[in-house]
Amino acid sequence: MISKLPRANRHTSLRIALLALACFTAGCVSDGALAPPRSAETGLVYGRLSAGQIGIYSIYLYREGHHYLVPFTAPTAYPDAQGRFVLENAPPGDYFIAGFSDGRRNYWVTQTAGPATVPLTPGGLAYLGSFVVEPRPRPELDQREVRLRPDPAADEREIIQWLLARVAGTAWENRLRQREVELDPPRPSPDH
Repeated sequence: MISKLPRANRHTSLRIALLALACFTAGCVSDGALAPPRSAETGLVYGRLSAGQIGIYSIYLYREGHHYLVPFTAPTAYPDAQGRFVLENAPPGDYFIAGFSDGRRNYWVTQTAGPATVPLTPGGLAYLGSFVVEPRPRPELDQREVRLRPDPAADEREIIQWLLARVAGTAWENRLRQREVELDPPRPSPDH
C-alpha cells in the first residue's frame, strides 16, 4: 500500500512543479509577436550580441542599483539566431548587459566599449548597442569573463525593422516608428 505524503510535502511538491513549469515556459524562445505594453510606464530594451563559437541562450540585462538571483530573478532576453534581443515591458531605469548564458554556464561582462548604462524612460525605448563578445577564459573558474566590443556591421535600424515585424498593431509599433524617424530624419527638399 502506498502511503500518502504529509500535507506539507504535497504543497512543497506542488510548488516545485509550478516553479519548474514557470522556468521552462520563461525560457521558451519565440520569434512571434511581442506582447502589448502593460502600462504607459514600461518600455523596450533591445540590441544585438554576437558571441561567435559560444552559443548564446539567454542574455542578462540588469538595471542599475538592483540585485538579482541569476537566472531566477534577472531580467532576461532570449536572442534570435542573429543575436538580436528584446526585453519587453521593462520598468524604467538604467540598463546594461551584465552577462549571458550558453545554456550550461554563465559568462559575465567585465568591460564594455561604449556607455556603461543606457537609460530607459517611462514608455520609452533603450538601444543597448550591438556588440561582439571577446572571451577571456579563466580555467580556474566555472564561469567565464568576457569583454564586449562594438559590432561595426550591426545597425540599430536593422534591429528596429526586426522589431517592427513583431509588433504590428500594438503601441510598440508607434514608438518604434517614431524612433525610426529620429534615426533617419526626413531631408528637406531643395527649393528651386
